[in-house]
Amino acid sequence: SSDAVVSRIPSGGAGVVDRPTNLVRSGGMLYIADAGKGTIIAYVDSSSNFNIGPVLASRRTPTGVWVENSTLWLIDSAQNQVLEYDIKTGRSLRTFFGTGGGSDRLSGPADLWADESHFYIADQQNSRVQIYTKNWEYLDSIGTGRGGVTLSQPSSVTSDDGHIYVADTGNSRVVVFSSDGYPLETLADANGTALVSPRSVRISNQVLYVLDSGADKIYTYSMNWSKSTPSVLAEIDALK
Repeated sequence: SSDAVVSRIPSGGAGVVDRPTNLVRSGGMLYIADAGKGTIIAYVDSSSNFNIGPVLASRRTPTGVWVENSTLWLIDSAQNQVLEYDIKTGRSLRTFFGTGGGSDRLSGPADLWADESHFYIADQQNSRVQIYTKNWEYLDSIGTGRGGVTLSQPSSVTSDDGHIYVADTGNSRVVVFSSDGYPLETLADANGTALVSPRSVRISNQVLYVLDSGADKIYTYSMNWSKSTPSVLAEIDALK
């Protein structure tokens, strides 16, 4: 398949994105965290969009978003909080966390991911990934030395089938952990080219997508765990 651009969402003016930091697709909608406008923009397609409730605009720096059914969770890295909203009404439901380094505190959270039973937060300035239940009860912190691996300013997290993938940005690598927080694999290069600044990771159908903002590339890796080592599938020019 080609790595050509299929379509673009415009930027710079009213009703379009300003400084997009994250996105998630749910129920035929694309939800974009826009740190420049301090809001979440929902796209039906590339030409029609609307904000999710005016209450979101009061939040300064959304860097992560997750949607399930009619509930939206937003990471506000300026306030070091997770905010829960009803999509249909835009009403704020609950607020979690605050500034600090404890299990119920965050510092510069950069990404939010969820699976069937867990939420994951890349807690960037605390150099860890936090794992919570779906009711936001603390379960574990990973990347803090267990198994000999310490993260440095992780900026993204994703998971599948008992594996947790972390963009370990400060260490210029991606680290794969088991579900109990032990390191399984480290990806520091793509076909001999060292990663520079991996900023985002997402996995689908055993293919891991790594956005390296330092190299303006997206690398794709086969993560078929029946094989001995991951392999690079493609290199895409991310900003062309």
